[in-house]
Amino acid sequence: MIPNPSDLYSRFCSNFAVDAKSTESIMMNLAPPPFSILCNFTINADQLRRLKEMASSKSNFSFHCSTIAVTYAYAWVCLVRLRGYPEEKHLYLVFPGDCRHRLQPPLPAEYFGNCIACYFVEAKAGDLAGEDGFTMAARLVGETIERLKHDPLEGMDNWPEKYREIWMQQPFSVLGSPSFKVYDVDFGWGRLVKVNVPSIAWLGAMSVSESRYADGGVEIGLALPKQEMDEFEAQFSFGLTL
Repeated sequence: MIPNPSDLYSRFCSNFAVDAKSTESIMMNLAPPPFSILCNFTINADQLRRLKEMASSKSNFSFHCSTIAVTYAYAWVCLVRLRGYPEEKHLYLVFPGDCRHRLQPPLPAEYFGNCIACYFVEAKAGDLAGEDGFTMAARLVGETIERLKHDPLEGMDNWPEKYREIWMQQPFSVLGSPSFKVYDVDFGWGRLVKVNVPSIAWLGAMSVSESRYADGGVEIGLALPKQEMDEFEAQFSFGLTL
């Protein structure tokens, strides 16, 4: 039911069937930093509104400034600024996109399962760390989401090679979505107090969910060494007070 003109499944398998040395190198890159800790950060509804206004007012481009766009952009820029990458270094943000309702022809209502692709945003570290870094990052994410809406399989012929090339660069990736409503899960003991996603420590990723406080905000989770986490918290909190 899903278009596959280039036999992507077989190409993905062969593209990632690397030798033992390459596999070891990839696993070393994915190993969590020593003494990493998990922390969750909340952006409430009012802060999201102000971030959207900031991104829209400073951008010369027309794009849909969504909650997802400003959340991804803000967290990414905070992390880039504290790490002090060389200005010319190319950095990548990777996030999932749900293709189920955007394929042509659309999948039938009876389809049960995922149909998710990864989408990439690329920018120079110096641009992200600059004064307008957040605005630029939000625009790049917003434009990528708009392309996903119109053609979720754009460039699919090059996906296997592109995925492998970018994953070797250790991109900042996203897991989860506010639409999953994880805090509505009830195991019979009442509303969940806190949700953590331990796998983000191995993937170098950020988890995203709706806010536990049910205020229309979002919650992000990160796994970083203690010192870096403290610096991120300071950067994150300061930016939301401006």
